[in-house]
Amino acid sequence: GAKRISSCEIFLDPNNEYICVPFSCIARQKRHGETSPFRICSYSAAKVQITAVANHEKYSRHAVYRFHCELLRSEQKLLYPIAPSGILACFQGQGCMYFVCMNGSSDRYLSLRFELAVPPKGIIVAFGGNGDTHDIPPRSQRIIAAASGDGKFSAATSLRFSYVSDSVLTTARNPVSTLRASNTTLGMSIELSLQADLIVSSMDKAPVS
Repeated sequence: GAKRISSCEIFLDPNNEYICVPFSCIARQKRHGETSPFRICSYSAAKVQITAVANHEKYSRHAVYRFHCELLRSEQKLLYPIAPSGILACFQGQGCMYFVCMNGSSDRYLSLRFELAVPPKGIIVAFGGNGDTHDIPPRSQRIIAAASGDGKFSAATSLRFSYVSDSVLTTARNPVSTLRASNTTLGMSIELSLQADLIVSSMDKAPVS
């Protein structure tokens, strides 16, 4: 999703139905009216039926949630305690990096200003506004940025980033309920997953840098 050109090969078991959800962080930056075509190729001894399905809100939310789970399952991650019960995680993918903020507090918003020091050539911020401020509701998590190669050679071997964080007490009776009413986007806040909760709990006693 964050790379300029992406490909994926999957072996599917018989007698099952699968759904493919292509997404691109870079495609969303195109001008209005421009398209981002993609291609699906299937190879099978038997006939394979591929049907286009109209996007639905519940499918979109499930896809975002599953993407979070896949990121958290990755072993290639760095964790940074940024506030009490607050973690900033960096996940390394194939030619890209995702940054996810997790707020394990039950009564405090986590406010985070995040900025990537992107080199002038070779790497771009594929998703998220550099230098934006993010307000993460209690018991939730959010993808705040993604960095990717721009398809050209880059001599960069590391990325520097900076942040300023704070936690704000909320008076809302049920702040988690507001998550379900929000629009579905890749950068939406979702309820804290079990994996994220375990990560936050295990690092809650770590010193805040």
